[in-house]
Amino acid sequence: MVQKIRSNQTDFTSDDDAILLPKGTSAQGATVTAGALRYNTTTGRLEVADGSAYVGVGIELPTITSVSPTNINANIDGATTNVVVTGTGFTTGAIVKFIGNDGSSVTASSTTKNSSTQLTAAVTNANLVSSKEPFDVKVELVEGVQAQIDNQININAAPAFITNAGTLGTFEDDERSGISIVVGATDEESAGPVLFRVATGDTLPPGLALTSNDNDTCTIAGDATAVDSDTTTSFDIEASDAASNVTTRSYTITMNAPKVEQFNANGTFAVPTGVTAVQLLVVGSGGNGGAGGGGGAGLCFTNSFSVSPGGTVAVSVAGVNNNRQTFPSPNNQSRGAQGQSSVFNSTVTAVSGGGGGGPGGQNDAQLLGKNGGSGGGGGATGGKGGFFAGGQATQGASGGVPGFGNDGGAGSGTGNNGTNGGGGGGAGAAGGNANAVQNAKGTGGAGKLFTILDGSTNVGYAGGAGGPGTATTFGATGGSGQPGTFTDPEHANRGGAGQGSVGAAGVVIVRWS
Repeated sequence: MVQKIRSNQTDFTSDDDAILLPKGTSAQGATVTAGALRYNTTTGRLEVADGSAYVGVGIELPTITSVSPTNINANIDGATTNVVVTGTGFTTGAIVKFIGNDGSSVTASSTTKNSSTQLTAAVTNANLVSSKEPFDVKVELVEGVQAQIDNQININAAPAFITNAGTLGTFEDDERSGISIVVGATDEESAGPVLFRVATGDTLPPGLALTSNDNDTCTIAGDATAVDSDTTTSFDIEASDAASNVTTRSYTITMNAPKVEQFNANGTFAVPTGVTAVQLLVVGSGGNGGAGGGGGAGLCFTNSFSVSPGGTVAVSVAGVNNNRQTFPSPNNQSRGAQGQSSVFNSTVTAVSGGGGGGPGGQNDAQLLGKNGGSGGGGGATGGKGGFFAGGQATQGASGGVPGFGNDGGAGSGTGNNGTNGGGGGGAGAAGGNANAVQNAKGTGGAGKLFTILDGSTNVGYAGGAGGPGTATTFGATGGSGQPGTFTDPEHANRGGAGQGSVGAAGVVIVRWS
Protein backbone atom coordinates (compact mmCIF):
# COMPACT_ATOMS: atom_id res chain seq x y z
CA MET A 1 0.00 0.00 0.00
CA VAL A 2 1.26 3.46 -0.85
CA GLN A 3 1.78 5.53 2.28
CA LYS A 4 2.00 9.31 2.31
CA ILE A 5 4.97 10.88 4.04
CA ARG A 6 3.67 13.49 6.40
CA SER A 7 5.27 16.87 6.60
CA ASN A 8 6.27 16.39 10.23
CA GLN A 9 8.21 13.30 9.17
CA THR A 10 10.54 15.04 6.66
CA ASP A 11 12.79 16.67 9.21
CA PHE A 12 16.11 14.79 9.20
CA THR A 13 18.18 15.96 12.13
CA SER A 14 21.35 13.98 11.31
CA ASP A 15 23.65 14.22 8.29
CA ASP A 16 23.83 10.45 8.12
CA ASP A 17 20.09 9.91 7.92
CA ALA A 18 18.63 8.56 4.66
CA ILE A 19 15.35 7.58 3.11
CA LEU A 20 15.02 3.85 2.76
CA LEU A 21 13.40 3.03 -0.64
CA PRO A 22 11.78 -0.19 -1.75
CA LYS A 23 14.21 -2.48 -3.62
CA GLY A 24 14.15 -5.62 -5.75
CA THR A 25 15.51 -7.33 -8.85
CA SER A 26 14.43 -6.68 -12.41
CA ALA A 27 12.49 -9.93 -12.35
CA GLN A 28 10.56 -9.15 -9.21
CA GLY A 29 7.19 -7.57 -9.60
CA ALA A 30 6.42 -4.11 -8.31
CA THR A 31 3.71 -1.54 -8.75
CA VAL A 32 4.12 0.46 -11.97
CA THR A 33 1.93 3.32 -10.85
CA ALA A 34 3.30 6.45 -12.44
CA GLY A 35 5.69 8.18 -10.08
CA ALA A 36 6.57 5.09 -8.05
CA LEU A 37 10.27 4.98 -7.07
CA ARG A 38 12.43 1.90 -6.36
CA TYR A 39 16.03 0.62 -6.39
CA ASN A 40 16.79 -2.13 -8.93
CA THR A 41 19.33 -4.48 -7.39
CA THR A 42 20.00 -6.09 -10.79
CA THR A 43 21.04 -2.91 -12.61
CA GLY A 44 22.15 -0.98 -9.52
CA ARG A 45 20.05 1.98 -10.55
CA LEU A 46 17.14 3.98 -9.21
CA GLU A 47 14.03 3.48 -11.31
CA VAL A 48 10.84 5.45 -11.64
CA ALA A 49 7.61 4.05 -13.02
CA ASP A 50 6.04 5.78 -16.02
CA GLY A 51 2.72 4.00 -15.66
CA SER A 52 3.70 0.98 -17.71
CA ALA A 53 7.28 0.12 -16.76
CA TYR A 54 10.22 1.27 -14.68
CA VAL A 55 12.94 3.33 -16.37
CA GLY A 56 16.33 4.29 -15.02
CA VAL A 57 16.82 7.56 -13.27
CA GLY A 58 19.87 9.67 -14.16
CA ILE A 59 22.94 8.51 -16.17
CA GLU A 60 23.56 4.80 -16.59
CA LEU A 61 27.17 3.70 -16.67
CA PRO A 62 27.85 1.76 -19.88
CA THR A 63 29.34 -1.74 -19.81
CA ILE A 64 31.13 -3.84 -22.48
CA THR A 65 30.72 -7.58 -22.42
CA SER A 66 32.25 -8.64 -25.78
CA VAL A 67 33.88 -7.49 -29.03
CA SER A 68 33.79 -9.15 -32.46
CA PRO A 69 35.95 -9.82 -34.37
CA THR A 70 39.01 -10.11 -32.18
CA ASN A 71 41.46 -10.59 -35.08
CA ILE A 72 41.93 -8.06 -37.91
CA ASN A 73 44.04 -8.34 -41.08
CA ALA A 74 45.85 -5.02 -41.24
CA ASN A 75 47.26 -5.05 -44.79
CA ILE A 76 44.32 -5.52 -47.14
CA ASP A 77 44.32 -2.54 -49.52
CA GLY A 78 41.67 -0.02 -48.48
CA ALA A 79 39.94 -2.52 -46.21
CA THR A 80 37.64 -1.48 -43.36
CA THR A 81 36.46 -3.80 -40.58
CA ASN A 82 33.14 -3.40 -38.79
CA VAL A 83 33.71 -4.18 -35.10
CA VAL A 84 30.56 -5.08 -33.15
CA VAL A 85 30.65 -4.02 -29.47
CA THR A 86 28.09 -5.66 -27.15
CA GLY A 87 27.21 -4.31 -23.69
CA THR A 88 24.68 -2.07 -21.92
CA GLY A 89 23.88 1.57 -21.52
CA PHE A 90 24.83 2.70 -25.02
CA THR A 91 23.32 6.02 -26.08
CA THR A 92 23.14 8.04 -29.28
CA GLY A 93 26.45 9.76 -30.08
CA ALA A 94 28.60 7.03 -28.57
CA ILE A 95 32.19 6.81 -29.86
CA VAL A 96 34.36 3.69 -30.04
CA LYS A 97 38.14 3.95 -29.70
CA PHE A 98 40.90 1.35 -30.02
CA ILE A 99 43.72 1.75 -27.51
CA GLY A 100 47.17 0.37 -28.38
CA ASN A 101 49.56 -1.18 -25.88
CA ASP A 102 51.49 2.09 -25.90
CA GLY A 103 48.41 4.09 -24.93
CA SER A 104 47.89 5.55 -28.38
CA SER A 105 44.31 5.78 -29.61
CA VAL A 106 42.61 5.12 -32.95
CA THR A 107 39.08 6.49 -33.24
CA ALA A 108 36.58 4.54 -35.32
CA SER A 109 35.81 6.30 -38.60
CA SER A 110 32.14 5.85 -37.75
CA THR A 111 30.13 4.47 -34.80
CA THR A 112 26.53 3.36 -35.25
CA LYS A 113 24.18 2.73 -32.32
CA ASN A 114 22.20 -0.38 -33.20
CA SER A 115 20.53 -0.51 -29.80
CA SER A 116 21.29 0.32 -26.15
CA THR A 117 23.19 -2.97 -26.03
CA GLN A 118 25.06 -2.95 -29.36
CA LEU A 119 27.34 -0.58 -31.31
CA THR A 120 29.01 -1.07 -34.73
CA ALA A 121 32.35 0.72 -35.18
CA ALA A 122 34.08 0.95 -38.59
CA VAL A 123 37.88 1.08 -38.47
CA THR A 124 40.42 1.24 -41.31
CA ASN A 125 42.56 -1.87 -41.00
CA ALA A 126 45.81 -0.15 -41.92
CA ASN A 127 45.40 2.24 -38.93
CA LEU A 128 45.80 -0.65 -36.50
CA VAL A 129 49.54 -1.31 -36.35
CA SER A 130 50.45 -4.86 -35.36
CA SER A 131 53.26 -3.72 -33.06
CA LYS A 132 50.63 -2.10 -30.80
CA GLU A 133 48.54 -5.23 -30.29
CA PRO A 134 46.56 -6.25 -28.32
CA PHE A 135 44.15 -3.32 -28.61
CA ASP A 136 41.71 -2.35 -25.83
CA VAL A 137 38.23 -1.21 -26.84
CA LYS A 138 36.72 1.88 -25.22
CA VAL A 139 33.19 3.30 -25.50
CA GLU A 140 32.71 6.99 -24.68
CA LEU A 141 29.22 8.47 -24.26
CA VAL A 142 28.27 12.08 -24.78
CA GLU A 143 27.11 12.14 -21.16
CA GLY A 144 30.77 12.02 -20.15
CA VAL A 145 30.90 8.41 -18.96
CA GLN A 146 32.82 5.55 -20.53
CA ALA A 147 33.58 1.86 -20.42
CA GLN A 148 36.62 -0.14 -21.53
CA ILE A 149 37.44 -3.80 -22.11
CA ASP A 150 41.12 -4.68 -22.31
CA ASN A 151 43.24 -6.85 -24.64
CA GLN A 152 40.50 -7.58 -27.14
CA ILE A 153 41.86 -7.18 -30.68
CA ASN A 154 44.99 -8.67 -32.22
CA ILE A 155 46.38 -7.66 -35.62
CA ASN A 156 47.21 -10.61 -37.81
CA ALA A 157 49.42 -8.76 -40.31
CA ALA A 158 49.00 -10.31 -43.75
CA PRO A 159 51.73 -9.54 -46.32
CA ALA A 160 51.99 -5.88 -47.26
CA PHE A 161 52.87 -5.13 -50.89
CA ILE A 162 55.81 -2.80 -51.42
CA THR A 163 55.14 -2.56 -55.18
CA ASN A 164 52.51 0.09 -55.83
CA ALA A 165 49.24 -0.93 -57.43
CA GLY A 166 48.65 0.06 -61.06
CA THR A 167 50.80 -0.37 -64.13
CA LEU A 168 53.85 -2.62 -64.08
CA GLY A 169 54.99 -1.27 -67.43
CA THR A 170 54.23 -0.55 -71.06
CA PHE A 171 56.27 -2.49 -73.60
CA GLU A 172 56.76 -1.69 -77.26
CA ASP A 173 56.78 -4.45 -79.86
CA ASP A 174 60.59 -4.50 -80.01
CA GLU A 175 60.73 -4.89 -76.21
CA ARG A 176 58.65 -8.08 -76.01
CA SER A 177 61.61 -10.43 -75.58
CA GLY A 178 63.22 -10.96 -72.20
CA ILE A 179 60.64 -9.10 -70.11
CA SER A 180 61.33 -9.33 -66.35
CA ILE A 181 59.23 -7.54 -63.71
CA VAL A 182 59.71 -7.93 -59.94
CA VAL A 183 56.84 -7.47 -57.45
CA GLY A 184 57.55 -7.54 -53.70
CA ALA A 185 55.77 -7.70 -50.34
CA THR A 186 56.77 -7.86 -46.66
CA ASP A 187 55.32 -9.69 -43.66
CA GLU A 188 56.80 -8.95 -40.25
CA GLU A 189 54.94 -11.81 -38.57
CA SER A 190 55.33 -14.60 -41.12
CA ALA A 191 57.24 -17.76 -40.29
CA GLY A 192 58.28 -18.18 -43.93
CA PRO A 193 58.67 -16.35 -47.24
CA VAL A 194 55.71 -14.62 -48.83
CA LEU A 195 54.16 -16.67 -51.63
CA PHE A 196 52.67 -15.08 -54.74
CA ARG A 197 50.17 -16.21 -57.35
CA VAL A 198 47.91 -14.73 -60.00
CA ALA A 199 44.36 -14.56 -58.67
CA THR A 200 42.00 -17.29 -59.84
CA GLY A 201 40.30 -16.30 -63.09
CA ASP A 202 42.94 -13.73 -64.01
CA THR A 203 45.69 -14.10 -66.61
CA LEU A 204 48.94 -12.42 -67.53
CA PRO A 205 49.69 -11.27 -71.08
CA PRO A 206 50.34 -14.35 -73.29
CA GLY A 207 53.96 -15.44 -73.14
CA LEU A 208 54.53 -14.19 -69.58
CA ALA A 209 54.47 -16.27 -66.38
CA LEU A 210 54.73 -15.52 -62.64
CA THR A 211 57.32 -17.24 -60.47
CA SER A 212 57.27 -16.91 -56.66
CA ASN A 213 60.77 -16.43 -55.26
CA ASP A 214 62.17 -17.25 -51.79
CA ASN A 215 62.94 -13.65 -50.86
CA ASP A 216 59.44 -12.15 -50.53
CA THR A 217 59.31 -11.27 -54.22
CA CYS A 218 57.90 -12.72 -57.41
CA THR A 219 59.05 -12.32 -61.00
CA ILE A 220 56.84 -11.91 -64.05
CA ALA A 221 58.99 -12.89 -67.01
CA GLY A 222 59.03 -14.29 -70.53
CA ASP A 223 58.74 -13.35 -74.19
CA ALA A 224 55.38 -11.68 -74.66
CA THR A 225 53.30 -12.58 -77.70
CA ALA A 226 52.92 -9.87 -80.34
CA VAL A 227 49.59 -8.04 -80.41
CA ASP A 228 47.68 -6.56 -83.34
CA SER A 229 46.63 -3.48 -81.36
CA ASP A 230 47.73 -1.87 -78.10
CA THR A 231 46.50 -4.22 -75.36
CA THR A 232 46.30 -3.66 -71.59
CA THR A 233 45.90 -6.75 -69.40
CA SER A 234 44.48 -6.27 -65.89
CA PHE A 235 45.04 -8.88 -63.18
CA ASP A 236 45.31 -9.34 -59.42
CA ILE A 237 48.30 -10.79 -57.59
CA GLU A 238 47.72 -12.53 -54.26
CA ALA A 239 50.45 -12.58 -51.59
CA SER A 240 50.04 -15.11 -48.77
CA ASP A 241 52.04 -15.89 -45.61
CA ALA A 242 52.68 -19.08 -43.67
CA ALA A 243 49.43 -18.55 -41.74
CA SER A 244 47.47 -18.38 -45.02
CA ASN A 245 46.69 -14.69 -44.59
CA VAL A 246 46.19 -13.25 -48.08
CA THR A 247 46.59 -9.75 -49.45
CA THR A 248 45.50 -8.87 -53.00
CA ARG A 249 46.69 -6.04 -55.20
CA SER A 250 45.63 -5.04 -58.73
CA TYR A 251 48.10 -4.47 -61.57
CA THR A 252 48.20 -3.95 -65.34
CA ILE A 253 50.71 -4.63 -68.11
CA THR A 254 50.38 -2.99 -71.53
CA MET A 255 51.76 -4.48 -74.74
CA ASN A 256 51.91 -2.04 -77.65
CA ALA A 257 51.47 -3.20 -81.21
CA PRO A 258 54.03 -2.19 -83.81
CA LYS A 259 53.02 0.81 -85.87
CA VAL A 260 53.30 0.68 -89.65
CA GLU A 261 52.53 3.14 -92.43
CA GLN A 262 52.49 2.13 -96.09
CA PHE A 263 52.90 4.72 -98.85
CA ASN A 264 51.57 3.84 -102.32
CA ALA A 265 51.78 7.45 -103.46
CA ASN A 266 53.73 10.58 -102.57
CA GLY A 267 53.17 11.79 -99.03
CA THR A 268 54.70 12.87 -95.73
CA PHE A 269 55.66 10.67 -92.79
CA ALA A 270 54.92 12.41 -89.49
CA VAL A 271 57.40 11.05 -86.96
CA PRO A 272 55.62 10.25 -83.67
CA THR A 273 56.87 11.91 -80.52
CA GLY A 274 59.51 9.80 -78.83
CA VAL A 275 60.40 7.81 -81.95
CA THR A 276 64.07 8.14 -82.91
CA ALA A 277 64.46 5.27 -85.37
CA VAL A 278 62.24 3.33 -87.79
CA GLN A 279 62.37 0.16 -89.86
CA LEU A 280 62.36 1.21 -93.52
CA LEU A 281 61.70 -0.42 -96.91
CA VAL A 282 61.92 1.65 -100.11
CA VAL A 283 61.15 0.04 -103.51
CA GLY A 284 61.23 1.74 -106.94
CA SER A 285 59.11 0.80 -109.94
CA GLY A 286 59.75 -2.35 -111.96
CA GLY A 287 61.40 -2.24 -115.38
CA ASN A 288 59.22 -2.40 -118.47
CA GLY A 289 59.24 -5.65 -120.47
CA GLY A 290 60.52 -6.28 -123.96
CA ALA A 291 61.71 -9.46 -125.61
CA GLY A 292 63.69 -9.77 -122.39
CA GLY A 293 62.08 -9.64 -118.96
CA GLY A 294 61.89 -6.36 -117.12
CA GLY A 295 64.27 -5.92 -114.20
CA GLY A 296 62.98 -5.81 -110.66
CA ALA A 297 63.08 -2.49 -108.87
CA GLY A 298 66.03 -1.44 -106.81
CA LEU A 299 65.31 -1.95 -103.11
CA CYS A 300 66.65 -0.36 -99.91
CA PHE A 301 66.02 -1.82 -96.46
CA THR A 302 67.20 -1.22 -92.89
CA ASN A 303 66.00 -2.17 -89.44
CA SER A 304 67.05 1.18 -88.02
CA PHE A 305 66.87 4.50 -89.84
CA SER A 306 67.33 7.57 -87.64
CA VAL A 307 64.50 10.13 -87.57
CA SER A 308 63.75 13.23 -85.52
CA PRO A 309 60.92 12.80 -82.97
CA GLY A 310 57.98 14.99 -83.89
CA GLY A 311 59.48 15.88 -87.28
CA THR A 312 58.31 15.16 -90.82
CA VAL A 313 59.87 13.20 -93.68
CA ALA A 314 59.05 13.64 -97.38
CA VAL A 315 58.12 10.43 -99.23
CA SER A 316 58.14 9.97 -103.03
CA VAL A 317 56.71 6.76 -104.47
CA ALA A 318 57.30 5.61 -108.04
CA GLY A 319 54.16 4.93 -110.05
CA VAL A 320 53.51 2.16 -112.57
CA ASN A 321 56.21 2.15 -115.26
CA ASN A 322 54.70 2.59 -118.73
CA ASN A 323 57.90 3.89 -120.29
CA ARG A 324 59.18 2.38 -123.54
CA GLN A 325 62.04 3.06 -125.91
CA THR A 326 60.77 3.03 -129.51
CA PHE A 327 63.08 2.49 -132.48
CA PRO A 328 62.64 4.25 -135.82
CA SER A 329 61.79 2.72 -139.19
CA PRO A 330 62.07 0.32 -140.77
CA ASN A 331 61.16 -1.95 -137.88
CA ASN A 332 59.31 0.43 -135.53
CA GLN A 333 59.97 -1.92 -132.66
CA SER A 334 60.48 -0.99 -129.03
CA ARG A 335 62.12 -2.26 -125.88
CA GLY A 336 61.49 -1.70 -122.22
CA ALA A 337 62.75 1.32 -120.32
CA GLN A 338 63.37 2.45 -116.78
CA GLY A 339 60.67 4.04 -114.69
CA GLN A 340 60.80 6.25 -111.61
CA SER A 341 62.67 5.99 -108.36
CA SER A 342 61.14 5.99 -104.86
CA VAL A 343 62.75 8.32 -102.30
CA PHE A 344 62.57 8.66 -98.51
CA ASN A 345 63.86 11.72 -96.69
CA SER A 346 65.49 12.93 -99.95
CA THR A 347 68.47 10.69 -99.11
CA VAL A 348 67.33 7.09 -99.55
CA THR A 349 66.66 6.31 -103.22
CA ALA A 350 65.43 3.01 -104.68
CA VAL A 351 66.10 3.01 -108.42
CA SER A 352 63.62 1.69 -111.00
CA GLY A 353 64.36 -1.65 -112.64
CA GLY A 354 65.93 -1.77 -116.11
CA GLY A 355 63.81 -2.46 -119.19
CA GLY A 356 64.01 -5.75 -121.11
CA GLY A 357 65.93 -5.91 -124.38
CA GLY A 358 64.16 -5.55 -127.72
CA PRO A 359 62.75 -8.23 -130.04
CA GLY A 360 64.02 -9.57 -133.34
CA GLY A 361 64.83 -7.14 -136.13
CA GLN A 362 66.85 -4.84 -133.94
CA ASN A 363 70.53 -4.14 -134.17
CA ASP A 364 72.74 -5.56 -131.48
CA ALA A 365 72.65 -2.45 -129.31
CA GLN A 366 68.88 -2.47 -129.29
CA LEU A 367 68.77 -6.07 -128.13
CA LEU A 368 70.65 -5.40 -124.90
CA GLY A 369 68.82 -5.23 -121.58
CA LYS A 370 68.70 -1.83 -119.91
CA ASN A 371 70.53 -1.02 -116.73
CA GLY A 372 68.46 -0.29 -113.63
CA GLY A 373 67.95 -1.09 -109.95
CA SER A 374 68.09 -4.64 -111.19
CA GLY A 375 69.03 -5.01 -114.86
CA GLY A 376 66.54 -5.93 -117.55
CA GLY A 377 66.92 -9.23 -119.42
CA GLY A 378 68.66 -9.31 -122.79
CA GLY A 379 66.48 -9.42 -125.91
CA ALA A 380 66.22 -12.11 -128.58
CA THR A 381 66.11 -12.16 -132.35
CA GLY A 382 65.47 -14.65 -135.08
CA GLY A 383 67.99 -15.19 -137.86
CA LYS A 384 70.86 -14.05 -135.70
CA GLY A 385 72.75 -16.27 -133.32
CA GLY A 386 74.55 -15.29 -130.17
CA PHE A 387 73.80 -13.86 -126.78
CA PHE A 388 72.55 -10.37 -125.98
CA ALA A 389 73.60 -9.15 -122.56
CA GLY A 390 71.19 -8.24 -119.85
CA GLY A 391 71.29 -4.87 -118.11
CA GLN A 392 73.50 -4.24 -115.11
CA ALA A 393 72.26 -3.51 -111.61
CA THR A 394 72.80 0.07 -110.48
CA GLN A 395 71.21 -0.09 -107.02
CA GLY A 396 73.66 0.26 -104.18
CA ALA A 397 73.56 1.63 -100.66
CA SER A 398 71.72 4.93 -100.48
CA GLY A 399 71.59 7.42 -97.64
CA GLY A 400 73.37 4.95 -95.39
CA VAL A 401 70.76 2.25 -96.11
CA PRO A 402 71.82 -1.05 -97.76
CA GLY A 403 70.58 -1.44 -101.33
CA PHE A 404 69.79 -4.58 -103.32
CA GLY A 405 69.75 -5.26 -107.07
CA ASN A 406 71.12 -7.83 -109.54
CA ASP A 407 72.00 -8.05 -113.24
CA GLY A 408 69.60 -9.24 -115.91
CA GLY A 409 70.17 -12.51 -117.81
CA ALA A 410 71.33 -12.69 -121.39
CA GLY A 411 68.95 -13.26 -124.29
CA SER A 412 69.73 -15.74 -127.06
CA GLY A 413 68.90 -15.94 -130.73
CA THR A 414 69.21 -18.63 -133.40
CA GLY A 415 67.36 -19.56 -136.58
CA ASN A 416 63.93 -17.93 -136.70
CA ASN A 417 63.29 -18.08 -132.94
CA GLY A 418 63.15 -14.61 -131.52
CA THR A 419 61.41 -15.27 -128.22
CA ASN A 420 64.25 -16.54 -126.04
CA GLY A 421 64.73 -13.40 -123.97
CA GLY A 422 66.76 -13.29 -120.76
CA GLY A 423 65.19 -12.87 -117.35
CA GLY A 424 65.20 -9.55 -115.57
CA GLY A 425 67.32 -9.33 -112.43
CA GLY A 426 65.64 -9.28 -109.01
CA ALA A 427 66.54 -7.75 -105.67
CA GLY A 428 67.47 -11.20 -104.41
CA ALA A 429 69.08 -12.88 -107.42
CA ALA A 430 70.26 -12.31 -110.99
CA GLY A 431 68.03 -13.03 -113.97
CA GLY A 432 68.51 -16.32 -115.84
CA ASN A 433 70.14 -16.61 -119.24
CA ALA A 434 68.14 -17.81 -122.22
CA ASN A 435 69.19 -20.80 -124.35
CA ALA A 436 67.89 -20.62 -127.87
CA VAL A 437 69.19 -24.05 -128.80
CA GLN A 438 67.03 -25.59 -126.10
CA ASN A 439 64.25 -23.08 -126.78
CA ALA A 440 64.54 -21.97 -123.15
CA LYS A 441 63.74 -18.48 -121.89
CA GLY A 442 65.58 -16.92 -118.98
CA THR A 443 63.82 -16.99 -115.61
CA GLY A 444 63.30 -13.84 -113.61
CA GLY A 445 65.61 -13.16 -110.67
CA ALA A 446 64.16 -13.68 -107.18
CA GLY A 447 63.05 -10.74 -105.15
CA LYS A 448 63.70 -10.35 -101.42
CA LEU A 449 61.43 -11.39 -98.56
CA PHE A 450 60.56 -9.06 -95.68
CA THR A 451 58.07 -9.17 -92.77
CA ILE A 452 57.97 -5.41 -92.31
CA LEU A 453 54.25 -5.07 -93.08
CA ASP A 454 52.79 -7.15 -90.24
CA GLY A 455 55.86 -8.42 -88.41
CA SER A 456 55.36 -12.09 -89.32
CA THR A 457 54.33 -12.68 -92.95
CA ASN A 458 57.11 -12.89 -95.54
CA VAL A 459 56.30 -10.79 -98.60
CA GLY A 460 58.44 -10.79 -101.74
CA TYR A 461 59.49 -7.45 -103.24
CA ALA A 462 61.24 -6.49 -106.49
CA GLY A 463 61.36 -9.82 -108.30
CA GLY A 464 62.50 -9.72 -111.93
CA ALA A 465 60.33 -10.87 -114.83
CA GLY A 466 61.22 -13.85 -117.00
CA GLY A 467 61.55 -13.96 -120.73
CA PRO A 468 58.26 -14.02 -122.68
CA GLY A 469 56.07 -16.97 -121.69
CA THR A 470 58.15 -17.91 -118.64
CA ALA A 471 56.94 -17.97 -115.03
CA THR A 472 59.22 -16.19 -112.62
CA THR A 473 59.81 -15.91 -108.91
CA PHE A 474 56.89 -14.36 -107.01
CA GLY A 475 54.43 -15.35 -109.71
CA ALA A 476 55.30 -12.99 -112.52
CA THR A 477 53.84 -14.39 -115.74
CA GLY A 478 55.12 -14.25 -119.27
CA GLY A 479 53.47 -12.84 -122.35
CA SER A 480 51.54 -9.62 -121.96
CA GLY A 481 50.36 -10.33 -118.40
CA GLN A 482 50.15 -7.26 -116.22
CA PRO A 483 52.35 -7.00 -113.14
CA GLY A 484 50.86 -7.62 -109.73
CA THR A 485 50.17 -4.94 -107.17
CA PHE A 486 51.37 -4.44 -103.60
CA THR A 487 48.16 -5.91 -102.21
CA ASP A 488 48.97 -9.20 -103.92
CA PRO A 489 52.08 -10.34 -101.99
CA GLU A 490 53.14 -12.99 -104.47
CA HIS A 491 53.37 -10.44 -107.27
CA ALA A 492 54.59 -7.39 -105.39
CA ASN A 493 56.75 -4.94 -107.32
CA ARG A 494 58.08 -7.24 -109.99
CA GLY A 495 59.34 -6.13 -113.39
CA GLY A 496 57.25 -6.23 -116.56
CA ALA A 497 57.02 -9.74 -117.96
CA GLY A 498 56.90 -9.56 -121.71
CA GLN A 499 56.65 -7.52 -124.86
CA GLY A 500 54.76 -4.35 -124.00
CA SER A 501 53.99 -5.18 -120.35
CA VAL A 502 54.49 -2.57 -117.68
CA GLY A 503 56.58 -2.55 -114.51
CA ALA A 504 54.81 -2.51 -111.16
CA ALA A 505 54.60 0.62 -109.01
CA GLY A 506 56.96 1.22 -106.10
CA VAL A 507 56.15 1.32 -102.42
CA VAL A 508 57.57 2.77 -99.19
CA ILE A 509 56.85 1.09 -95.84
CA VAL A 510 57.79 2.55 -92.44
CA ARG A 511 57.46 0.57 -89.22
CA TRP A 512 58.21 1.65 -85.65
CA SER A 513 57.62 0.74 -82.03
